[in-house]
Amino acid sequence: MLQLHVSLFRNIIDSRRHALELSRLEHYEEARQAFQQLLSNDPTFCRGWVSFAQMERRAARTQDPQRLAVARAILQRGLQMNPDSGCLAQAWGLMELQKGNAWAALRLLERCVEMDSALEPVLRWKPVNAARLTVAGAAASRGRPWRTASSSSSSSSGGSSSRAGKPGARVACASA
Repeated sequence: MLQLHVSLFRNIIDSRRHALELSRLEHYEEARQAFQQLLSNDPTFCRGWVSFAQMERRAARTQDPQRLAVARAILQRGLQMNPDSGCLAQAWGLMELQKGNAWAALRLLERCVEMDSALEPVLRWKPVNAARLTVAGAAASRGRPWRTASSSSSSSSGGSSSRAGKPGARVACASA
């Protein structure tokens, strides 16, 4: 029985590697098919959802800007299939942060920490603190104070992290 599980896990990893290689080569249509096959075989494989969405983000930069909406839809679908995945909520939140959608980014990043407390350091990253200030300023200008679940914890931490503000910092993914 254990042998079967190990074999299935290896197949999933090999499938992801194949899809990633196709993506790296910018064979996006073939990579999409490989990711779709991978996720139909194992919809709980959160790293597959994240990798698929990251590929679509790259395709949005190089081919079709509308692929960004596809990347969002992939992460949304992944969260529907895995509603307790902090990894997926974090990936989506970081994508929104990179696109300048501060409010959505903060909500998703706070949600990821609620799901998995090990992801809490992301709330101390410089770009996340900058987004928090942006949202708070916009709320104050409308006469609505902004207070998040993490406001008190991030302000007391000094808002720094060894990974703070580093472009391209890897997203932690708790699920195998």
